[in-house]
Amino acid sequence: MNTGNQTDATNGDWSLSSSYPDSVGAITFSSDGVTLASGAGNFSVQMWDIAHHQLKGEWKGHRGGITSVAFSPNSSLLASGSWDRTVRLWGINHGGILKGHKDAVLGIAFSPDGELLASCSADNTVQLWRVSDNQHLQTLIGHKDRVIDIAFTPDGRSLASASWDNTVRLWDVVSGSAKVTLSGHTDKIIALAMSPDGAYLASGSIDKTIRLWRIVDSQQRILQGHTSHIASIAFSSDSASLVSGSWDKSIRVWDVATGNEQAHIRSTHRVWSVAYAPNRPIIAYGSLDNTARLWNTATQHEVAILPHPEWVLALAFNPNGNLLATYSADNIVRIWQQPA
Repeated sequence: MNTGNQTDATNGDWSLSSSYPDSVGAITFSSDGVTLASGAGNFSVQMWDIAHHQLKGEWKGHRGGITSVAFSPNSSLLASGSWDRTVRLWGINHGGILKGHKDAVLGIAFSPDGELLASCSADNTVQLWRVSDNQHLQTLIGHKDRVIDIAFTPDGRSLASASWDNTVRLWDVVSGSAKVTLSGHTDKIIALAMSPDGAYLASGSIDKTIRLWRIVDSQQRILQGHTSHIASIAFSSDSASLVSGSWDKSIRVWDVATGNEQAHIRSTHRVWSVAYAPNRPIIAYGSLDNTARLWNTATQHEVAILPHPEWVLALAFNPNGNLLATYSADNIVRIWQQPA
């Protein structure tokens, strides 16, 4: 078993660490893998040059903690959502403040062509914005409780939203109308994922189940086995598998086509976040046992333990899948190079 490497960026190695005076809300890599963005509880957004292990810039302006960050598909623009009810756009040639929500912004997503930005909120709505001029286009109304996450279909024509009202809704992006409401969960939904091929939506709930929804006809499959609420879910890059992490101290890997369980991984503590490495049979999960761990789904073996001084709350792979960014409760963002 290997232990992943992490060193201070000042040593000139491939990793970096950055200490925040308050907690980080989100981390994400740009689509070209050149930059890492992180949003902090001290209301700032930071961008890091991965190749040179240097801070590219820090932007302040939000008046509340950062809940979400997202790069545009061409990596030229960064969006951030905040408890201050606003979305901000950060770029060399474009920026702005998007106002319209009446409560905290909980999630943001760019359309695949980068022309639209969607935001969801604790005010029970989803907002659609035109990126070129920051114009508000639509308010999508229908959820009865806070909307916790959103995802565009790969063709950009539809937008999925998940809510604490126990439902997932699929919206027509042009008209702003709800195409379908996906009902079945019996408690709050707290995780949402869109398969890369656009065929399935997955939702994870406090009701201890995962629902796989076939988008073409809204047929659902219930994935059962967890004994506590689902904290995080993610599809593999080929859309064939789904990984789920739960507060029941376990990670499960599911076959999307059949709904069968492919692997059951036990953790020593509650699992907070999971991620699938792009184009690799590797999953990562972060736990309250102060570690992030890597598991090879092909060999069914743990391949690395990445120690942290505090709980691991968020993680993200770069597009090549050879780097993993983690954030733990010690308010430090770390980057780890994966074992060959």
